[in-house]
Amino acid sequence: MTPASPLASPTADVPCSEATPPAVETAQERREPESTTPETLSAEKLHEHLQRCHRLGARARLRLIAALRALHKSGLYAFLGCSSILQYAAKHFGNSEALTYEMLRVAEVIDTLPKCRLS
Repeated sequence: MTPASPLASPTADVPCSEATPPAVETAQERREPESTTPETLSAEKLHEHLQRCHRLGARARLRLIAALRALHKSGLYAFLGCSSILQYAAKHFGNSEALTYEMLRVAEVIDTLPKCRLS
């Protein structure tokens, strides 16, 4: 049995441009600078490195919330020894209930935007 979503209809306005990571990086973008020690990088190279890290983090967060939503909708957290998605997220990621609800809410909002679907 699939648990009912604890979330009300999404009301937050999440622009697609902020929620969607850029398209696949080119090989050149993935290439790390010769030295990634911050003290040895120029301002421009350090800025490029920070932007790359930020893009990777955004992609990882989107994948995390998509997987969390799938686990929630399927109820499979019960097979992992948890009584709720809240318990699962707290146990495995240290999430507060508020953070877990927010992640699920964001996943629902993103899924309503045609160019930002997570599934």
